[in-house]
Amino acid sequence: SQFRALVLRLRGSLGALYDYDDQPVSFFYIHFVCLLSVMYLPLFAISAGLAAGTGDAAYWLNDIIQGVIVIVQAVFVIGLRLLAIKQADPYGDDVEDLSVMHYLNFAWRMSQRMLNADLPSQPVFLAEEEALFSYTQNIGDAWETQHVMADMLPQGSGDAGDMFETFVSTSPKKYIA
Repeated sequence: SQFRALVLRLRGSLGALYDYDDQPVSFFYIHFVCLLSVMYLPLFAISAGLAAGTGDAAYWLNDIIQGVIVIVQAVFVIGLRLLAIKQADPYGDDVEDLSVMHYLNFAWRMSQRMLNADLPSQPVFLAEEEALFSYTQNIGDAWETQHVMADMLPQGSGDAGDMFETFVSTSPKKYIA
């Protein structure tokens, strides 16, 4: 019962991820970066141009260095603006976004599997567990199903995904969530 309460509390905590989806990056940060882009970059370019010199005080080397500094500043500030836009939707479909549905799906299946598991009928000794642990291999992460099943199936047995779906659909619901 204590274990069940912990698993259910974990499920509730994962549900809080949905609440964060509606909270974008702070209003101040995005607007501050936009203000930097609109106000600071032109002013910095003008001041760098004036610092490079005019007339008899113009030096080509100084012009080149000031131009490079203006370009680096522009790339940096525009990069901050793009980063703010990406952070505004952290749970989208981009590669760098968090896959909330994957985490929730995986946690739900694993917690369901834990809740439905039966206790061992005989006592398990520490030496036996250590022996089992020394022979086990990591089968990968939850999203690597195709690769994992391909390694576990004998050669020439067909598509690993089809075999996995068949296994899941024919397995007792007690063991597979």
